[in-house]
Amino acid sequence: MYPIYDKRSVIGWWAIQQLELKSTNITELTELVGKLQSRLQVKTCVLAQLEKHECSMKMN
Repeated sequence: MYPIYDKRSVIGWWAIQQLELKSTNITELTELVGKLQSRLQVKTCVLAQLEKHECSMKMN
């Protein structure tokens, strides 16, 4: 977490998080990511195939 300053006073906090989702169902995974993107501020989103039937989605 990083403080946000207004002159010399802390007026808020800035946080950065990473979320990794894994699934064997790419359709459900992409639908869930779509719902999350409407509620979260997503900077990047990376989809990768891990195994033959498993995918991973990383969101920053």
